Amino acid sequence: DVVIPDGVTEIGRRAFMDAQMDSVWIPASIKVIGEEAFFFTGLKTVTFQDDDAHPSQLTWVGIQSFSHTSLETVTLPRSVELIDNDAFSEMERLTSVHLGPNVKLDHLANAFLNSPRLTSIEVDAANATCTSVDGVVYSKDLSHLAAYPSGKNAGGTYAVPEGTTVIDESAFAYARLDSVTLPDT
Repeated sequence: DVVIPDGVTEIGRRAFMDAQMDSVWIPASIKVIGEEAFFFTGLKTVTFQDDDAHPSQLTWVGIQSFSHTSLETVTLPRSVELIDNDAFSEMERLTSVHLGPNVKLDHLANAFLNSPRLTSIEVDAANATCTSVDGVVYSKDLSHLAAYPSGKNAGGTYAVPEGTTVIDESAFAYARLDSVTLPDT
């Protein structure tokens, strides 16, 4: 179990890569989690300090920072704005992710690739750029599909809603669907 001391502002590139650890507590002072910071650690629990008395300052989660860990659920702090490519990819146990009100839509397309049990990506209702519809991430006006969880409706079908005009590159990458129905739009 790792407790990062309060006052630390960055978890550097590959800081814990391949380390044997079960849990990590990340203080509100952390602003950046560098690429591959927890890559291949076996990490099972991550706790972000983010409350009214200690609001998180974390704004960026780097490339593959949590890839190949054993996390089952992830609730990111309200402050997170950018989630880089593959930040939460290749995670065999991940089932759900909760994104806060500041995450930007244009940085989600490749963040959750190939996590076969991921069935839900929920977005805080206060988010101005994106929303989730039954666990799938869209722009607030539903015109843009950004991320489809790899494990959702495995072996089934999915109907993209009428009015959607854009589907991001890799939005359905590694999805275990048999078919997708697209609207006329």
